[in-house]
Amino acid sequence: MSASATSLPCFPSGIRSFSASQLKDYLNEHTVKLLRGVEPPRATLRQLGCGLVSKDFLDCSFLYRHTLGNWLLRREYNIYRRLRGLPGIVQNVSMPSSSLLCMDYLEGGRDLKSIEPGELPPEALDQLRNLISAIHARGVIHFDIGHDSNGDYGRETNLLWKNGQLYIIDFAGSLYGLPRPVFDLLAVHDRLAIVKVIRKFFPQEPIDSKDLPTPRQASWLRRLKKL
Repeated sequence: MSASATSLPCFPSGIRSFSASQLKDYLNEHTVKLLRGVEPPRATLRQLGCGLVSKDFLDCSFLYRHTLGNWLLRREYNIYRRLRGLPGIVQNVSMPSSSLLCMDYLEGGRDLKSIEPGELPPEALDQLRNLISAIHARGVIHFDIGHDSNGDYGRETNLLWKNGQLYIIDFAGSLYGLPRPVFDLLAVHDRLAIVKVIRKFFPQEPIDSKDLPTPRQASWLRRLKKL
């Protein structure tokens, strides 16, 4: 999990000294598929030929890239390091350059919004419960897997099912180091993902009250446009 490029044979050893234009040219040359195109100030996502997915802000302005952009990449990298070793979290994560975040590409993984009721096995629900609990135990809130203002399955869920394992992906908007009252509020938003999965795939399962917000928590989540 080292950030060193030397642990990633698919990158040249001198990649850390590449200019932004050199790095962009290199990535363009080795991109198999553009997963999210140029939409500044959002990050560009690429599937690379070496089996990794990359994230960068190289199409943003110099100031944005070298301040918020690079900070966001380093922050997400550090969150993945906090979650090292957890089943359902991508493990091969690195920063071969201060402007580039890379991780294994979950080829064939299916977002839960594309899976029909009856297709998802019951163990997926247990995996989700355990994974959310494990993430919270390490002080991390994902904050983009629960209900949101776009509706239950109005966009990507950041939950993937692949080869019998449920994965939580994309920790760009995640948080850690929060004071306890804020942590508890946002933790229930994560647990709403469990409610969402039960309602779509396992409606016969009871919903635990701890996975639902209290009226006060619901009020705050509505203010945050997260309910």
